[in-house]
Amino acid sequence: MNSERIRTCIDTEYQVGGRREKGKILNISEGGVFVGTRSVPSQGESVDVVFKAPGGQLVKLSGLIWWTTDELEGALNRAPGFGLRMLEANEGFRDFWASLA
Repeated sequence: MNSERIRTCIDTEYQVGGRREKGKILNISEGGVFVGTRSVPSQGESVDVVFKAPGGQLVKLSGLIWWTTDELEGALNRAPGFGLRMLEANEGFRDFWASLA
């Protein structure tokens, strides 16, 4: 898995624990995304994320909340949010990732 991260600012909606929330994808890698949001879910929860790629196609991701800013030392100096780790990248995400290269 490539650990390269690309900074972004993509509006997104996500669903976790039966709740729908909004945020921004602030960076993205081949294995996951960081979602900036004021409503930080708990580590280990399943999450579904959807966003529009610059070409207009909807990209859907599913994974786990791998970490949150609430757990980090010095989190007061960071935008609140969470890291999503995809368990499996779908074709839509792979196409989007390839378009970033």
